[in-house]
Amino acid sequence: MVALGCVALAGCGTGTGQVVAAGTSQPAATAAAPAGPPKVIYGATVGWWPDGYVVVDDQFQNVRIPVGLATMKPGATGAPPMVWSGYTEQWVGVAGSADLAAVRAADKPYLDGPRYMVDVSRGQVRTIAEIRADAARMKIDETFQDVTVAGHPATLEHITGGQNPAKWALIWTSGADTSVVVNGPDEAVVRRIAENITVGAPPAGPAGPAAATAQVRAAAHTAFQGTTGLGMLDAVDDPEGLARRAVTKYLSEDPKTGATVRLDSVGDIVFLGPTEAGTEATVLIPEKPVGELRSAVRLTRTAGGWKVSRESFCLAMSTVFPGCPTIP
Repeated sequence: MVALGCVALAGCGTGTGQVVAAGTSQPAATAAAPAGPPKVIYGATVGWWPDGYVVVDDQFQNVRIPVGLATMKPGATGAPPMVWSGYTEQWVGVAGSADLAAVRAADKPYLDGPRYMVDVSRGQVRTIAEIRADAARMKIDETFQDVTVAGHPATLEHITGGQNPAKWALIWTSGADTSVVVNGPDEAVVRRIAENITVGAPPAGPAGPAAATAQVRAAAHTAFQGTTGLGMLDAVDDPEGLARRAVTKYLSEDPKTGATVRLDSVGDIVFLGPTEAGTEATVLIPEKPVGELRSAVRLTRTAGGWKVSRESFCLAMSTVFPGCPTIP
């Protein structure tokens, strides 16, 4: 099984990671402008973003970490079950609108300009001591400095070696169960974003959570039901038609492309807000060597109901429909 997602707290979504542009096949995509940066990320209000920046990454992950074995009851047989710790996180990356336009116009595989990311995690979040220990174990060339952000203690991480363009990160916790990371290439910009973040309570989900949960699960099943062909895209939030253009290209060449793809399972649904959700899904892709893929999935409630983000769909289906754009 292959897993897609971000597992490093300080390094999630950093740098100029690969962003696949849509192909040039028909039907033509619309020219709708990409979304501006969000004001709220998993219950944290972001009061400032750099001018002219747009969203290029919006992902979710449920991180589970084994912490030991459970105590067996007297007389019990077999191996003791594993005890897990973990947290859920949403991270949003932004980049210059001109850089994104260049990617889409020229089918460039990478963003060239700077990117900034805000990551909000909730649950049994990692401590600064754990992050520092990981850096030491991985022999990453970086320094840590105790600083203050908006009146509360934080840690400034500076990566001094390697090729990671996100050289600066500010990390802090809010209470015992929430952490925030802001990273990017320019320290002053990272600091200004961080100084304008206010962490609120865990976000409330939608009214009628049971019905919303069922709708989210149904959307995930539709989006990864390969036998329906283009019908998969009925459950994908693709207002510009970029995913549809990529999928149409491959189906026009071979109508059976992706026909064996199906959703095996959907994990717990985590509501990131009244109209935002995340989960993890296991997608079966028998026609490709990957076989089985565990992928994080972001969903949004649109005017047409709950839908899987284009980014999540294209990341999971990248081996089936190469060129499906992994940018929101």
